[in-house]
Amino acid sequence: MPSKNLIELKKICKTYHTGKISLTALNCINLTIKEGEFVAIMGPSGSGKSTLMNILGFLDVPSHGSYVFEGKKVKSFDEVSLADIRNKKVGFVFQSFYLLARMTALENVRLPLIYGDISDKEQVQKAENALKITGLGDRMEHNPNELSGGQQQRVAISRALVNEPKIIFADEPTGNLDSKSGKEIMEIFKKLNRDGNTIIMVTHDSKVASYAKRIIKLKDGEIISNKLNK
Repeated sequence: MPSKNLIELKKICKTYHTGKISLTALNCINLTIKEGEFVAIMGPSGSGKSTLMNILGFLDVPSHGSYVFEGKKVKSFDEVSLADIRNKKVGFVFQSFYLLARMTALENVRLPLIYGDISDKEQVQKAENALKITGLGDRMEHNPNELSGGQQQRVAISRALVNEPKIIFADEPTGNLDSKSGKEIMEIFKKLNRDGNTIIMVTHDSKVASYAKRIIKLKDGEIISNKLNK
């Protein structure tokens, strides 16, 4: 059975205005992403890849064009609906881990759940399960300063997973890691995708991009290549 369209972008443009100067970050982007895909977005600095990621992740809005998510126009969502989507349907993993230093791995992973309607017991259970998925079942009570960089990124991935999101957005997820840790992190993303998670990743590293099933290349705010990765 063919996968459903999860994301549809039609003629998406983004222009930033500073005084009398206008900068076009995205120029008429058309893009469809299906459920269960693993997509890498590449491009040099200033190509528009971070802007595209922010729009896809509901952190920014386009100047023009249509963004359809799960068959509904994002423009029709109010702030409450958007906040709910960001909390429950998407997970974010960044180059910097953004872990709270005085909290354990378990407490950091549990954070996205504290505003939900689930009990403390279920919150802990979900956080424990997410940490086990990334291989940190024996590091739950450790604080970030007791973990390696690779382990801290695993905590960040667990936090992104804890709400069982539709999409995981990863922005340069191996950028602060050595090559061995980076490879381990990418193997986790590969397994998550095999398990059915949709992953959209921004990277400048072709080795990291090679883990994706499709590679999209941007230049000067336009898609110049959109190919399946064989």
